[in-house]
Amino acid sequence: MRNIRKLKNWIKKLPPLAISIMAVIYWVIHPSKKKAVILPRSPFWVIYSDGKKKWFIPEFTGGEVFGSIEHRLLKKYTLEGFIEIEEGGVVFDIGAFIGGFSSNAAEKAGKVVSIEPDPFNYFCLKKNTGEYENVNPVRKLVWKSNNEITLNLGTDPTDHSTLNVDGLKQYSRR
Repeated sequence: MRNIRKLKNWIKKLPPLAISIMAVIYWVIHPSKKKAVILPRSPFWVIYSDGKKKWFIPEFTGGEVFGSIEHRLLKKYTLEGFIEIEEGGVVFDIGAFIGGFSSNAAEKAGKVVSIEPDPFNYFCLKKNTGEYENVNPVRKLVWKSNNEITLNLGTDPTDHSTLNVDGLKQYSRR
């Protein structure tokens, strides 16, 4: 476990192009992995796989970005018989990140409202859901009242929070 942590920390310190090359080599030599091409496009990266293009932010280096995260997210955020996406229904994806859940929900729902306050995540969200006419991306922060709130941005785009956590940059969002 310690060696895996060391490897992850070492990989995080590599330049984006080196990580991209390593990932492509891994996919080529590993026969069970889906083939893909990763292109660093600062400040975003683009993955081409199965004829589709996915945009994401390079600081998020978890393996899920390179796989089929959409299906895992659908399973995680739905519960058969309780919380289900109904055919033609309306889905609100609050904190939509880069659109993984929204893309999958769009396959069944009549309308998906994807709300994401961070400008970089929102850019990727729009690109990743652009092929779906029933997805409406909105760059806002959802809060209990209509006032100015601070969104603290972490170095990893999954760490953004309205909580005041040490070490996060503070940006004001309306």
